[in-house]
Amino acid sequence: MTKYLFSDFDNTLRNSKVKNSLRIDQKDLDFIKEFQKNNKLIVSTGRPYKQLKEHLLNEYNLIPDYFIVNTGAMICDNKGKVFYKKL
Repeated sequence: MTKYLFSDFDNTLRNSKVKNSLRIDQKDLDFIKEFQKNNKLIVSTGRPYKQLKEHLLNEYNLIPDYFIVNTGAMICDNKGKVFYKKL
């Protein structure tokens, strides 16, 4: 059975201070990558989709399965397919 892990990004998933900069803890990142092998990660944020996706890929080599972005105004998968968008 597939499990779904939902997490806010700023000050939740990205929460440890490294050199005065918020980062995802390595132990959390390792857990998430292992979790994603058989399950789905959904990241929620107030940020725009493209900005968050690029940041996660470039900084952590992490690609969530789904995104809830723009403070809930859009839900999409990691390929950009939109499931919900507030007009």
